[in-house]
Amino acid sequence: GSPRSFGSCAGSSMCGRGDRNGSIRIFRSPDARSAAPLSAIESIRRRDGIRESATVPGVAGSPRVHAWLELIRPPNLPTIASNAVLGMWLGGLAQGRTLGLPGSSWSLDEASLRFDGSDLVLLARVITGLCGLYVVGLILNDVFDLAVDRRERPQRPLPSGRVRVGHAVIAAIAIWLGSLWMLGAVGGGDAFVDPPLLLWSMVLTAAIVAYDLLHTRVAWAVALPAVCRGLA
Repeated sequence: GSPRSFGSCAGSSMCGRGDRNGSIRIFRSPDARSAAPLSAIESIRRRDGIRESATVPGVAGSPRVHAWLELIRPPNLPTIASNAVLGMWLGGLAQGRTLGLPGSSWSLDEASLRFDGSDLVLLARVITGLCGLYVVGLILNDVFDLAVDRRERPQRPLPSGRVRVGHAVIAAIAIWLGSLWMLGAVGGGDAFVDPPLLLWSMVLTAAIVAYDLLHTRVAWAVALPAVCRGLA
């Protein structure tokens, strides 16, 4: 009269049990029952061939660091550095001079403007400031697209919860203020604020935020990245 078990569950995830009516009910063994089903995010990763964030030397086993790196997309930053170098070169051309490398005899003319220590420091500050503004744009892009990403890209750091939205916003504000300082717009020279540099930085910031807000809403927003590159 009582249910009868048959076979062995050892080494198997499925067991069978006969009930009083002679039918067989199949159930999972306790070991298999403890294995949780795939999460929605993991299912999407497997379906689309998406892997966890790539291992970064020195931060192995740090998923939080991986999530932040995924959010700010470091491989894109060298293209921002090239903008700063191109800008310095064009600035030299505007003054009727070309740029040479320190310790090198290569130049296009005798009036070549060569880098010294202060030039390299200035270039490094400009590169850092522009990269900072770019990172701000990347973070805010994910913040503004959070609703869309929850539906279409739930594996991204913000919708998956690996990075909190509040933390992302705070980081964007902090990086933005640091970028203004690196670019000399605030906190440099005799005056705390350099009006021309601050105005240029605010225009660039406005273009970045406009793209983040509009790129999913209006077709002409695709031109805004070019505007940002030109301002940079």
